[in-house]
Amino acid sequence: MVDATTQIAEGPKPILIKFSNPLVEKNWIIKRAISLSKTSSVVIICRNRSDIDQFLCAFRNLKYIATEIDKDTAGYADVKTIYLSTFHAAKGLEFDNVFIPFLEEKRFPDPDAVARAASEKDAYADEIKLLYVAVTRSKYGLFMTYSNSLSTLFPKDSSSCDYYNEEDLK
Repeated sequence: MVDATTQIAEGPKPILIKFSNPLVEKNWIIKRAISLSKTSSVVIICRNRSDIDQFLCAFRNLKYIATEIDKDTAGYADVKTIYLSTFHAAKGLEFDNVFIPFLEEKRFPDPDAVARAASEKDAYADEIKLLYVAVTRSKYGLFMTYSNSLSTLFPKDSSSCDYYNEEDLK
């Protein structure tokens, strides 16, 4: 049997932030992503295309160009700008800072994925793999956010990340 090794990642702990509602959550991510993109590459990794579309629309309204990563996007994730991606499309890429929004219980795991799966256990295993892909895209900063109640896929009080409420960010 192979023994587990200690954590070897360098840099700050991932940050998990609770917001009062999804709009406040989205607006904070947009503001923070724009700020960080001045000096680093930033990606917002979304569970689905409709979330990406929400962010793209918000950036357009601010006259800010964000690049959507899809099968036709060239691999230039080290450019200092903001990218938007699904969990699947982010696989194999690396960014300085990563935002993973909307990790609340009613959206993650995806209810449709759970309904289509052979079993709830299989669905949760698949969703955890997707989450793993997303959280391992970050070189320096990982910001995970939710409103209402946190997904059951997250431990309630782990020492592996720092926990904040939106009031702590002001």
